[in-house]
Amino acid sequence: MEILENVEFKKHSYRINDINPDKILKQIVSMFLAINDEWYLKAYPELSKFVKDDESKNLPEKFRIYCYLSRAENIRYMNHVVKGSFRSGDPINCSEISFPPYGYVLTIDSNKDIPYLTNITSFKNFTETISLNMNMFQLPTHMPFPLDYRTKKEIEEEIRRNSI
Repeated sequence: MEILENVEFKKHSYRINDINPDKILKQIVSMFLAINDEWYLKAYPELSKFVKDDESKNLPEKFRIYCYLSRAENIRYMNHVVKGSFRSGDPINCSEISFPPYGYVLTIDSNKDIPYLTNITSFKNFTETISLNMNMFQLPTHMPFPLDYRTKKEIEEEIRRNSI
């Protein structure tokens, strides 16, 4: 929390000491399982299998976990949605959690990285306690929509432009 500032899209570099990335990733996945409905467990049993087996490193490639820093102007517990884009035409199956100081995004069957988000899926490959240098952007969450990191000014300008 100490590094969060009132500056959106600021990239922060910091060090985390003595963590087990695999256990952190399993905790993040378990949070996504908790916020989604029962159908989610049935549709994606490999997620609960990954969390339940303490030794498992088997998180299929179709799942990606991202992280960002957040002051969480609006706390997000967004269960599974499909977010479309008219610009790229690519839908993204995702779920998002944002509660200070971090925000997390789980994507399914999306092989594109998401701008400003740090992909931490590789945390599954660690087996021991380590120290890590992290580089993450601080992103705003003014609107209650997944993957929407517009600044307050951008939102206000868009509202003004669309209300004319």
